[in-house]
Amino acid sequence: MDASHVTDQLLTASTALAGLILVFIGNAASGYDGYDASQQQAVKGKYQTQGWLGFAGFAAALLSAFFALAYNWVPSPCIEYPSAFFFFISFAVACIAAFMQVRGIS
Repeated sequence: MDASHVTDQLLTASTALAGLILVFIGNAASGYDGYDASQQQAVKGKYQTQGWLGFAGFAAALLSAFFALAYNWVPSPCIEYPSAFFFFISFAVACIAAFMQVRGIS
């Protein structure tokens, strides 16, 4: 399989995952805003953890997309491997965030 094809797929997948994670962050922010100001302090930790976890996954997905895009200018395995690494990190964080979200339903 051609490495440029892999990086093209990584670029597509990482930007799609970044968009999905943005929806997750929006859901966390919306859930937090749904509480009254007096109740927000009690649930702040839960939603803040979800937000930061989402941000970490979003940042990793954008780094993956950046490295995949950079591969088009400088085709080197030194650029391809970090793209794949950050994509898998982002995917793992998204899975953990989804698990935590489902586990928090009571």
